[in-house]
Amino acid sequence: MKKVLFVLLRTILLHAVFVLLLLGLTGIYYFLRGEIEGTGFTPRSYAEVPHNQMIMAIITFLAAFLTILLLVRFIDKRSMRDMLKIRFNLNQFGYGSLLGAGLIILITFILISMNQVGLGKGNFHMQSMLYLLLYYLFVSLYEEFLYRGYLLGYYTKQMPVYLAVILTAVVFALMHMANRSFNALALVNVILLGVVLGLIRIRGRNLWAPIGLHFLWNFMQGPIFGFSVSGSPRTHGIFLMWLHGNESLTGGSFGPNASLVTLIVLLALSGWLAYRQFYQNPAKELTE
Repeated sequence: MKKVLFVLLRTILLHAVFVLLLLGLTGIYYFLRGEIEGTGFTPRSYAEVPHNQMIMAIITFLAAFLTILLLVRFIDKRSMRDMLKIRFNLNQFGYGSLLGAGLIILITFILISMNQVGLGKGNFHMQSMLYLLLYYLFVSLYEEFLYRGYLLGYYTKQMPVYLAVILTAVVFALMHMANRSFNALALVNVILLGVVLGLIRIRGRNLWAPIGLHFLWNFMQGPIFGFSVSGSPRTHGIFLMWLHGNESLTGGSFGPNASLVTLIVLLALSGWLAYRQFYQNPAKELTE
C-alpha cells in the first residue's frame, strides 16, 4: 500500500511541477512579447498559428526538461549528469521514425481502400510545414521525456515491467482527455499507443526510438495527410483527407487516433512487441 501511495504522489508531483513551470515560462514569454495586455489576443487562436505552435512546443519542452532535472536532483537525489548525459542515437530515431510513418501510411491505405476517406489537395506552405515539423518534433520530445523517460523509468523500479508500461500508458492517455472530440475509442487507442511506445522503449533500452515513432506518427497524420491529430485543427497539410465514412472508422474530428482501424493495428503491434519483450530476453529496468 505504501508503494502505491509513493507511485501516486510521484506521478502527481511530476505533473504539478511541470504545470507550474509551464505556466511560469509561458507567462514570461507573453510578458516579453508584450502580449498579456495585447488587443485581439486569445490563447486558442494564438496557439493555432504554426509559428506560435512551434514556440509553445519549445516552451513546453523546456518546462518538461526542467521538471525532470529538478526531480532527478532534489527528489531522486541523483546527479543532473544522469539526465544530461543522454546522447542522440540516429539509428534508434530512424527506426522509430520509419515505424511511425509506416503505421500511418498503412492505416491511411486501409481507410482509402475501404472508401472511408478520400485523398485531396491540401493547403501546403513550405514555411508553415517547417514550423509544424519543429512543433511535432518538440511535442514528441517533451512527451517522451516525461512519460517514457522519467515516469516509466521510475515505475519499472517500483513494479513489474508490464505494469509499469501499462500504467505509464494510462497516465499518458489521461493527459489527452482535454483534447477536442476526445472519446472512449480515443482513450483506448492512446493507451495502446502508449503501450507500443513503452515496449519499444523497454526493448531497445533507448528513448530515441519512441521519440522517432511519436514524431512521425503525428507528423504524417497532420502536415502530410491532413488528418486531425488528436483533435487539433486540420491545416497546412500536403494532402487533405475527405472524411465520408463511418466516424468510428475514420476517427472523425479527433483523427485516426480515434479510429477502429487504428485500434486493430495497434492491438496487433502491441501484442507482437509484448511477446518479444516478455518471452524473448525481457528487460527489467531502464538505464537511460
